[in-house]
Amino acid sequence: MNPFFSIIIPIYNSEEFLEECINSVLNQNLKLFEIILINDCSTDSSLKICNYFEEKFDQVKVVNNKDNSGVSFCRNKGIKNAIGKYILFVDSDDCLIDDCLDGIYQQIEKNPKIDLVIGKYINERYDNRGDESISDDFSYPRNNKNNLDGVIPYIKNYNLFPGVCWRYAINRNFILDNNLFFISAKVYEDQEYVARLLCLAKNCFFYEDCIYLYRVRDDSLTSSLVNPNDYNNSIGALLVVCKLSKFLHLNSFSEIEKDFLYVRIRISLKTFYGHLYTNNRKNILKFSKKIDEYDQYLDNLKHLSEKFDLYYFIKTYGSYYGILLFQKLINEKTIFLLNNSNNKNIFIFCADLIGITTAKVLLNEGYKIESFLDNNEKIEGSIISKLKVNHPTIFTSYSKSEISNLFIIVCHQEDNVYNKISSQLLQFGLKQENIVQQKL
Repeated sequence: MNPFFSIIIPIYNSEEFLEECINSVLNQNLKLFEIILINDCSTDSSLKICNYFEEKFDQVKVVNNKDNSGVSFCRNKGIKNAIGKYILFVDSDDCLIDDCLDGIYQQIEKNPKIDLVIGKYINERYDNRGDESISDDFSYPRNNKNNLDGVIPYIKNYNLFPGVCWRYAINRNFILDNNLFFISAKVYEDQEYVARLLCLAKNCFFYEDCIYLYRVRDDSLTSSLVNPNDYNNSIGALLVVCKLSKFLHLNSFSEIEKDFLYVRIRISLKTFYGHLYTNNRKNILKFSKKIDEYDQYLDNLKHLSEKFDLYYFIKTYGSYYGILLFQKLINEKTIFLLNNSNNKNIFIFCADLIGITTAKVLLNEGYKIESFLDNNEKIEGSIISKLKVNHPTIFTSYSKSEISNLFIIVCHQEDNVYNKISSQLLQFGLKQENIVQQKL
């Protein structure tokens, strides 16, 4: 009897959490599954752990890559090796929630033609904050049923929607029929995959309970995305823009689905801008060749175009010179933020990609940055790009004169979040004119 679920786990140097991850599947009450462990040339004891589980459990299969090829390659290889009716992706440092497979299975048995089961997940970063720990990015229909008129209308906020593949159970035939394989990118591959998945899926079910525990690690792949000099990060974000533009061009979608895709493209563009800050000309030449490869599909970007943005520059000056000029523009705009700083003490709010690249540009220009500010308590006190990360409550100990001498650059791109951060800073006594937004 073939397994009902295929659980695909890409693995690279995951020895610390791998056993817990695999056991979270093996300990499920429902045993109708196979586990496909894709070892991506690990150099630690991960392969030894994989081999142990394969020898002990018939449901476990180990597949070894010849070369280190990245998570997209691993997931695609897992799909090609899978024989279950439904596929779930699990990262090797995360876990499935107890008995979630049984719950998903029961819903599929009632509605056997479901393309997609959408589950909630727990973010370990917020595990002490009650309801905030449970994902709440979909408006779950009251009378949950399959044959919904698409998934997109149920997304609460396109701008904040997380493109993560591991909160879905996906019909394998639906994957194969729609050629739903991951793009060949080292990072951001989820963003493109999930966008296509949700636009194509029509027959779906919203599962009310949590199915997944997402663990946030400082040394995880996700944390490495804040490295602005990594070519893989830059080209990954650009590839998402190109692929989704092509996907949008070649398919007919409803207006709401188009809006969703435009937002996902815009977000990936902003991510690419963040990585573009400090890339050298050799990398920019590679970016320009990728843009030329997808040029016939990129007219969709004119719907997102603003005056003097990347689309304007590449259409006016060509891809290579256009990217160079745009890079110069965003660097100059960053420096211009300090036009009214009047030698005040500079802090950068959000120790994320945009924050780190903003700091790098300003430090290269000789400006002194006091520290990063971030509301994430788990990174408080850490050192990122040689700058300390402080929680904004550090200002409670400042005198009025010290507060008046602060200048804060807020790097969050969403206006509603920027407004919340500004309100938070105003409560410490800062003046609005000393708070600016780095808007790419």
